[in-house]
Amino acid sequence: MDAENLEKIFKDPKSKLKIVFVCSKWREGVDVPSLSTIYLDRPMKDHSLMQTIARANRVFGDKPGGFIVDYVGIFRNLEQALKIYATPRSGGVEIPIKPKEKLVEALEQKLKEIDKFLFGLSVNSDKIIKTKSGFDKIDLLKGATDVILKNESTKKKFLTEAGTALKIYKSILPHKRASEFFPQVTLYEELINEIRSLDPEVDISRVRDGIQQVLDKSIKSREYIIKESKKGRTIALRDIDFDALADRFDEQYKNTEFEWLKNLLSYKLKEMVKINNSRLDYQKSFEKLIETYNSGSDSEGHPYKELIEFAKKLKKEDERAIMENLTEEDLSLFDKLKKPDLTEKEKSQVKKVARELLSKLKAEKLVLDWRKKQQAMAAVKKEIEDELDKGLPESYNPKTYEEKCDIVFQHIYDSYIGDSHSIYEAIA
Repeated sequence: MDAENLEKIFKDPKSKLKIVFVCSKWREGVDVPSLSTIYLDRPMKDHSLMQTIARANRVFGDKPGGFIVDYVGIFRNLEQALKIYATPRSGGVEIPIKPKEKLVEALEQKLKEIDKFLFGLSVNSDKIIKTKSGFDKIDLLKGATDVILKNESTKKKFLTEAGTALKIYKSILPHKRASEFFPQVTLYEELINEIRSLDPEVDISRVRDGIQQVLDKSIKSREYIIKESKKGRTIALRDIDFDALADRFDEQYKNTEFEWLKNLLSYKLKEMVKINNSRLDYQKSFEKLIETYNSGSDSEGHPYKELIEFAKKLKKEDERAIMENLTEEDLSLFDKLKKPDLTEKEKSQVKKVARELLSKLKAEKLVLDWRKKQQAMAAVKKEIEDELDKGLPESYNPKTYEEKCDIVFQHIYDSYIGDSHSIYEAIA
């Protein structure tokens, strides 16, 4: 095995080669982001010391930091090295490396702060930790999750503080006191996982990869439909009975129900607006509704039913392409072309223009890198002008015709990369 291959193997985080004894260039110059621990057994100072310590401090995945095991008392040289090679902040040089005992103290303090915060929400962390029954524990965890989700402020505070605690905990491992913090850290991770499981944008399988898996059953019971495909994933609102959801609204966990539906609709809206920006009004209405909820200004009770009504409207919009006998791709162009007060006959004409224009552009004009070539762009623009001039109803005056030409060209430019690639691939 030559040196080049050995270096490549050691840099591979999946390699079985987990430890090497190094010196010189390997010690100071080889960049291995997954490296987590360095053992120092000989004196170093200045530039060599700084470079060596930096080897374990590279960003990689969720690695919280690197560990330096000092066998020769080398850190007495660190402050001098920092004065020479680091940019001092006001008030002196900050030592970037802390003893593990300091991290343990920081973790203890952080856990106390989080427990105090949860207690203020009427969540008894100690009771949840000591509960052995699986079903009882799930109920307690769900109750805790629900009060954390009472508004965006409490949710963000918990996720931020608990996330910090988890990072510090990982940073102290291995440590003789780690086991005493394990139950609290486990509880926080369970609560984080339950909150994240309500968001369809989160990889649920990755979320479940925690310290424990107590909540698997409750996570699996979510009722939204995620339809996987090779080109992406879409959420089918048509498969959800929102009247049934409203009827079974769980008052006990109302904040959790609201969070789940809010996240589902937020995800779906991003998908729908991406393929048809004529739906931006739905996005604005949704944001206003959520803003009202977060501000607590809704004096008529919990806004879950209002969110249900919005979901029903969004569901109708999601089904409009089918009702109009168009694809989502055709519908997006049709929405750009239509104008108020069209007769049914004129609507049919505009739909025909949308279908035929797209068909011709995709077959003949939207070639590879067409947006980078002036001649190709001009050809697309002319095709649009010719098809609209030929096919739009007579009620489109010259000014409206010119506006539609510009709008359609911008839509095609934004949506179609060329060579059969477009924003509509995921729903094809």
